[in-house]
Amino acid sequence: MKKSLIVLGIAAGLVGLAQAENTTTLYGAIGASTSMKDGLTHEEGSYSQKTVKDIIGDKDDKKDNKNLIKDVKDTWDENIWDLNTSPAKFGIKGTEDLSNGLQAFYKMEFGFDPDEGVNSTRYAYIGLKGDFGTLTLGKSNALYGDLTTYNDIFENGFFDENAHYGNLTKKTRVAKQIRYDSPDMSGMHFGIAGILDGSHNVVETSDSKSFVGFQTGLWYEQNGLYASVAYSNLDGDYQNCLDHGKDKKECSGFTKGSTEVIGANVGYENDQFRIGLGAEHAASLGEKYNLAGAYYMGPNTFRAGFAVSDSDDFNRVISNQGTVGKGETAYTYALGYQYNFSKRTFTYIDGTYIDYSDNKVADDGYLINVGLRHDF
Repeated sequence: MKKSLIVLGIAAGLVGLAQAENTTTLYGAIGASTSMKDGLTHEEGSYSQKTVKDIIGDKDDKKDNKNLIKDVKDTWDENIWDLNTSPAKFGIKGTEDLSNGLQAFYKMEFGFDPDEGVNSTRYAYIGLKGDFGTLTLGKSNALYGDLTTYNDIFENGFFDENAHYGNLTKKTRVAKQIRYDSPDMSGMHFGIAGILDGSHNVVETSDSKSFVGFQTGLWYEQNGLYASVAYSNLDGDYQNCLDHGKDKKECSGFTKGSTEVIGANVGYENDQFRIGLGAEHAASLGEKYNLAGAYYMGPNTFRAGFAVSDSDDFNRVISNQGTVGKGETAYTYALGYQYNFSKRTFTYIDGTYIDYSDNKVADDGYLINVGLRHDF
């Protein structure tokens, strides 16, 4: 009997050891929110950029600029109520301990739509981690996005193009990326990333046969203090788009001139509160600033944010003749509240108000979200 118990104990220990060396986790999140918006388009990370064709169909859009802008403003969303399923994602991630302190890791994550089913690949990468740092290959977080989104603390509405150069820097996730992150050096880190896309699936208008983008950054993170600076430069500017035979409307989403962007964040967080400040400059467009904070009180979290977009890319109308109406300064105000039922389930309400400086292209508007979310 004693021998049997010893054998079982050894077997259990071996199983535990195997589990420690190899991990595979199924995870995901599902949420639903009721939204009410007025005056905002809020389409995929941008509040205010629509094409005239999307709005007025096949009507002649070679009108004077004033009438074009009026057509767009007349069709702006007003008092729209929706029930949205967001987030809706699931994935598998895992690690394997190798020899000499080396560890392999991977992650595959997918988004799904209630009507269409699985409709996007959010992450697909594999990598190695050790004393040398971390090497990640595949679709993973954009380095620039990681280092400049400290104030992305709301569930919906605040931290979009009005506060951050996401579209110009491939947003938060980028495919075909080779990324290196240094090990922790007393809180200091540096990183470098390149997009190896000679087939031009990620940046369609690039002429490069190899790397089509480059990002790098330096950051400090220790004892609640965070500070970072990051740089991004991607191929595919406005003129390059025209050189590929596309018309002005098709190229209106591209930056005229340099695609270089530099950003910096500084912040502090402890058990009671957090606060952060961010600033970004695009060489050919202008500046964006964001300030946000949160206060924690038991299961309650209170949030507030403010952003300024003084950039030529924000709030434009696009026609066959290219961009109509130069971007105007936009001020964004946000308030939010979250109640945690548990570590995995919470409810929230976020409100965002955007104020345009002169209302030449768009009227002021707001977006309110009330939602419930569960992570597993």
